[in-house]
Amino acid sequence: MKTSLGEIIKKCNIDLYGVASGGCLENSREILSHRINNGQITEFESLEIDERINLKNYLDNPKSVIVIGLTYPLLGLEKDNKDKYQGWYTASSMGIDYHILVREKLYLLLEELKKEYDSFSYYLGVDTSPLLDRGFAKESGIGFYGKNSFVINPELGSAFFIGYLITDLDFEITKEKITDNCGVCSKCIDSCPTGAISSKGMDPGKCISYITQKKDLSFEEMDLIGKKLYGCDVCQMVCPYNRENIKNLRYAEKNYIELLELISISNKEYKNLYGNKSFSWRGRKIIKRNAYVALGNYKDEDLYDKLKNFYGKESDYYLIYIARAMYLSDKERFITDVSVEKSIKDKVLDEIEKNVKLIL
Repeated sequence: MKTSLGEIIKKCNIDLYGVASGGCLENSREILSHRINNGQITEFESLEIDERINLKNYLDNPKSVIVIGLTYPLLGLEKDNKDKYQGWYTASSMGIDYHILVREKLYLLLEELKKEYDSFSYYLGVDTSPLLDRGFAKESGIGFYGKNSFVINPELGSAFFIGYLITDLDFEITKEKITDNCGVCSKCIDSCPTGAISSKGMDPGKCISYITQKKDLSFEEMDLIGKKLYGCDVCQMVCPYNRENIKNLRYAEKNYIELLELISISNKEYKNLYGNKSFSWRGRKIIKRNAYVALGNYKDEDLYDKLKNFYGKESDYYLIYIARAMYLSDKERFITDVSVEKSIKDKVLDEIEKNVKLIL
């Protein structure tokens, strides 16, 4: 090879990289088995362990995996206060969909490799297959597993997108693994809004990032979401390894949406405005539902009439979420409001009373 892999990576302007072996994910078998046996798995994850760790399901002769990381900022623009009702999405969704950005880098890397090798096979991935992206990152020496389950690089923190290129080429495997760890630090455990992170590990089913994406929400989960539309950055924001990232990597991109506008626009307008965001994969239906939940969590009586107007126009799917928001905006008006079906009203009253008793 005339040009080293390191030189090619630098030419492609890639922030982090490492090389793992074709059998590297076998080290994750025990962890996955433990998570599955303890119910620490989400509806978006495959229960077939072999599908998640065996690279031969994706490439006949996997010899090495080039893993890359592209950093992103953890802070967006401050609120512009045009609308006091705003919902927030995770920093990883700022800008153009990271799947597109990382894939472009991987194709650029491929083009450079093709200049050095006449023929080779590959499989390219960016968080779209059952394979463990974070497992690749750890095994390639990019970072270590933090208590919050993110892969952390001691210099650049945890805010980076992961992409990988499985090849049948023999690249030198990264032998030096990062041995830094979280030590006695428990900032992410102490700050997690739902207790998803503990000394026993991460329970993804309790994570707000997952909750904002799941199909149906309990009333307790609606309370936990707060004003979040998609994802959660709390554990990254408090992590000491991200201190420099938070302070220095700001850029002109907001990570909030005006909620009343979001629930008013058409599907076409939604796609035009947000179709290039990484959260758009979840579809407008779920994001719009979260908007109604967030509006309820403002608990502002000025919202009642606006919500009531939407209640009369929306499909059945949204009614329970709008009704809850109406109740939280003005309980007395909601109880006497004849425009809300009795079955919906009873469910809202029963569930909220149940939650109150649980809290007490």
